[in-house]
Amino acid sequence: MTSSAVNAAGAGVTASKVSVGGGEYRLQFTASKSGSAGAFTITDPGTTFTDAKTAQDAEIQLWAATSAQTAITSSTNTFADVLQGVSVTVSEITATPVTLEVARDVAGITKLASDLVAGANGIFSLVASKTAVSSTTNASGASTSAGIFTGDSSVRGVNQAMLSAASLPVGTPPRSPSEIGISITRNGTMEFDDKKFAAALARLRAALRALRRRIRGRRQPPGRAGVRPGAPARHPPPRGAQPGSVPVLSYREVTSANVRIETVGVVRHAEPLSA
Repeated sequence: MTSSAVNAAGAGVTASKVSVGGGEYRLQFTASKSGSAGAFTITDPGTTFTDAKTAQDAEIQLWAATSAQTAITSSTNTFADVLQGVSVTVSEITATPVTLEVARDVAGITKLASDLVAGANGIFSLVASKTAVSSTTNASGASTSAGIFTGDSSVRGVNQAMLSAASLPVGTPPRSPSEIGISITRNGTMEFDDKKFAAALARLRAALRALRRRIRGRRQPPGRAGVRPGAPARHPPPRGAQPGSVPVLSYREVTSANVRIETVGVVRHAEPLSA
């Protein structure tokens, strides 16, 4: 058995020859998939194999030490959509409760918008440079040279479509991108106002808080069976929760979440082989 033969087989396992000194080597096998899905076995009569790591998924526990305790597993150390739109990446094994605070990444959102404007301006600049017409005068007289895009209506159409996409109102009701700091200059390029963008984000956050308050303050309509007119709407607790308890999992945080990271991936290697 050679490492090149294993790698060429496409069996979801890669092999590497590892020097252990004294001119001897060990053949190390690694699964191409992480987690329990990457488990594999090797049979080679006369050769002893040792598990360096056992294939198993990472795991976190929500509502730990309660009747509502729930375990979530992942084939990687990242758990996608633990909360809507929120992924959690764990990095160490611990039985200590961990509290996650979910906050708006204003700097990250601002950078995305700024990079969008910079990228569009890069395209506009390239198109402008390739459509420019220049004139020069030397001893032989005047000469004129045109860019490769000069007179190309298709390029002009694409350029205008990009400007329109970046500047025309969007949404319902229609709102201009200039309201959030993205606008068109007199030179036909875009500019980004980070202060105006930050103010728009703050207004959006305030609007979302107000919307959540209105939703929480809603009441069931009068006359509904089992509900008194004007009484707060009640919903059953999650499965396993005690009556009157409040779910630990909410939009803002996950409390009392015991994080336990198990080894992901599997590595097996053989006893020393000669070079």
